[in-house]
Amino acid sequence: MGLLKDINVKYESEEGFFNCPVVRLSQLTGRVFCILDYAVGARTKFGEGRCVVKISGKQDDDPSLHRKFISNSKRIKYTLDMLRERNALPYRVTLRYDGHQYYFDECDDNKQG
Repeated sequence: MGLLKDINVKYESEEGFFNCPVVRLSQLTGRVFCILDYAVGARTKFGEGRCVVKISGKQDDDPSLHRKFISNSKRIKYTLDMLRERNALPYRVTLRYDGHQYYFDECDDNKQG
């Protein structure tokens, strides 16, 4: 008989969304990462209705390497909704900042083929 952690069973509370460390958007700017999942409706000290995005460097990274960030960017929320609607998650992106708002851009991996 094994342990729950050996088969990757972890409790994730509804309040905490994803059970992984938080990373700041500024730390991700210009970096390529894989969007694994997201949830909407998070409440933070900055307000309600934020989205929490679960990411990793690669789609098949060990769960201990997963991170999450929180955003209220309309462009990010729209892109996430479109990716989910098209069953395109997980998806590799580059995070950009235009001086006013964060957004996802294609990464070279997605432009090939």
